[in-house]
Amino acid sequence: MLKFEIYKAHKRKIFLILAILAFIIVFTKYLSIKSFEIISIDNVAYSLGDKIMDIERDMLESDKFTDEEKKAFNGDNSKIFREFISDIDYDNIDNNSEKDAIKVRDVILERDEKELNLLKKYNIELSEEDKKVIEWKKIEKSKMLEYNTPLSEASFSKFSINPIRVLIYYSASYFGLYPIIILSILFLYIISKEREDGSIQLLLTNPKNRLRIILSKQALIILSGILYSAFIVIFSIILGKLNGLNWHNGHLEIYRIFTQNGDLKYIIAYKLLLKIIFYFIIMLTFFSSIIIFTSSISKNHYNGTTILVSLLIIINLIMNNVSSLRTPLNPVYALNIKNNILGYIKFSDVDYEYINQKPIFYYYIFLILSFVFIYLSKDFLFRVNNTSKSRNTEIKSIFDMELGKIIHNSSYITGIASSTILIFIIFMLIFNKDNDLKRIYNDYYLEYFKIALDVWKMNANANVNVDTDEDGLEEFNDSFLEEVKIYQNLYDQALKGLEAYKNKDGKKYYDVKLAELGDRARESNKILESGYYSEATYEESREVLKYLSKENISPLQIKQPFFLSSFEKLKPDAYKDLDDNIYSHSSLYLPRRLERTYPLDLIIIGIISMMALGGYSFDKEDGNQIEFLYTEPVDRRKYHTRKVLSSFLVGLLGLGIIFVLLLILGLISEGFGDPNFPIVEYVKDIDIENLKPGDTSYFRLIPIWVYDLRLLASYIFQIGFLASLSAFISIFVKEKIKVVGFTLGITGLFSYLMKLVKSPIRILSPFSHMGASKLANGSVIVGSGLEANNFYLSPGVLLAWTLVFTLIGSFIVKKKEVR
Repeated sequence: MLKFEIYKAHKRKIFLILAILAFIIVFTKYLSIKSFEIISIDNVAYSLGDKIMDIERDMLESDKFTDEEKKAFNGDNSKIFREFISDIDYDNIDNNSEKDAIKVRDVILERDEKELNLLKKYNIELSEEDKKVIEWKKIEKSKMLEYNTPLSEASFSKFSINPIRVLIYYSASYFGLYPIIILSILFLYIISKEREDGSIQLLLTNPKNRLRIILSKQALIILSGILYSAFIVIFSIILGKLNGLNWHNGHLEIYRIFTQNGDLKYIIAYKLLLKIIFYFIIMLTFFSSIIIFTSSISKNHYNGTTILVSLLIIINLIMNNVSSLRTPLNPVYALNIKNNILGYIKFSDVDYEYINQKPIFYYYIFLILSFVFIYLSKDFLFRVNNTSKSRNTEIKSIFDMELGKIIHNSSYITGIASSTILIFIIFMLIFNKDNDLKRIYNDYYLEYFKIALDVWKMNANANVNVDTDEDGLEEFNDSFLEEVKIYQNLYDQALKGLEAYKNKDGKKYYDVKLAELGDRARESNKILESGYYSEATYEESREVLKYLSKENISPLQIKQPFFLSSFEKLKPDAYKDLDDNIYSHSSLYLPRRLERTYPLDLIIIGIISMMALGGYSFDKEDGNQIEFLYTEPVDRRKYHTRKVLSSFLVGLLGLGIIFVLLLILGLISEGFGDPNFPIVEYVKDIDIENLKPGDTSYFRLIPIWVYDLRLLASYIFQIGFLASLSAFISIFVKEKIKVVGFTLGITGLFSYLMKLVKSPIRILSPFSHMGASKLANGSVIVGSGLEANNFYLSPGVLLAWTLVFTLIGSFIVKKKEVR
């Protein structure tokens, strides 16, 4: 039976699809490594340097030390820091050199040793947590020297990135929810589809035991998961080599296993990777039983696919905000295998949730549950599905017939229900997140500047009485005093901003943010000079804040005074976090808020594709009616056009439901919003590296209501294009799930490839216009080289290609012979 199942999977190109998807997943992760991602090992919540800073702050507030002792301690510590900067010589280090990686490690270890001796010299009492950090650093040092591995903590990870660390770092993506969703989509047909097309009846004549038939289907899914895992490992190592990553003895790096009692345990990298894959196979065994059970009870395999995948996504979204769901007995939570093995979940740079568990015990519970679901599935295996229903609906035209095929398909109603639930849950996550941040952010903001101010004051005081004959020390001391002034100013600004926000004084509030923008960009943090943000981000942020102040728009909570430019992504080493900076969920702002926080573009296009696209698959799946229809005197070109039009109109209905839901949710929670809130629109492409200060000619501001209308229009034209493309694909493909998969896969692949084309010609491709938000704000031209941009260009290109695919499809079906 297993051989027969493997043969069917081979005929459906399942293994090829898995290989392609594995390559795409690994490839996209390596792109992020090249651009900005920090690939580190989080062995401690705080580095030794962080702990020393904490201890300094404690000394500043402690009565146990005299002022002279505090100054002496800080003076010695500042000397260690200066020696470290001198020894490490960043300018002459090759990030790709294994020799230089070891050199950096040795310099850091020497600095750590000096800092530990400093603590002993001043007889500083350490807390139990401090002692654990120091004890761990000693273990880590000994293992790095024993295995000859470089440093792996975040600050220095760029010198030691290796393929094994990348595999482990991204294990939540490689061996987590993504592959489970992929396998669910690929295999939910495994029983329900056989029932739909009647081939399940053939199994009734087979003398094989029902349980053996079910187990052979489960074995196929598990085998596919093992092949997928092998593809991931192979592609990761190959792409790592092609991207110039050295090995760095990465298989011998150590990972700390966290426990609530603080025991210092660790696991070697290659053992951790093998455990991750092993537990992934166990979880795959459990989810394969869920897939088979869902398929066995589903009357329609699209319903089963939609419900299961939506449920997995919804649980994952809720889990990140509901602590009670973060339990190893939650199978979605259990897919975060690395963190379950290591005993912690990381939420931010310094915020950890420790979990007290034995992973083996919980994973074997899921293994046992898988047999329960398999046993239950066999009772549904031979249930005959009689889905034929007589409809007395009068069909007046070909268009009515095609529209009815989509709307009467059960997957359409399931898609509507699932999309409504999904959008509502995403909104609730945004709503709760915004309210929490509004409550705590101002206090955190003040605390951040207060701590920074205290630290720089402490460092400045520490160097007042230090001998200034040492080379460069006087300049070093002046830098401390300058930073004190900077953070004092930022702290004062934060106080003014909080007062203006509470008084709903928009002009004063945005004036404060504008002043903070200038201080942090040029005078204080010198963010522009360091390359952290580009000149484009500064110019756009300045113009937005000036407009908000001028129009006295009601103050909205702003996390930072920077509104990141879409041109930031052109910088290979730029900070790429384009998450939204404004905590608002009014009706007008909610679509943008969702788009900047979650991939709303992908969600909407994915939902509508599952609901409306299918083309000729609706005929082919139902007894291959298309061949019968072609024997009738029907105008095939007209028939094809009606298919495209019906998919388009059904897609518009789904889009309308989503936008009406967003409008209602925004009105209920925050109101309609200010229609004049400014959004940046890009009118021409620029060279971001050579942008001159004060140059604002490449963008302009548009009100958010215009942005929302453009967003809606962009979705409409995109749906039209996808309807024509899917109808074209369905001429050659039989099953709807494959039509949707090929349509979205081709669109995603070519959309990515178009980003690599640095020529204005890419604008002529429809795949360059598939991000609705990019069309709405004009950022579709970023990197294209176009001297001018107009919003109507994108709808024009999409409409032209819609007509092209429709005409080509019409020509093919007209010439297609009836077999």
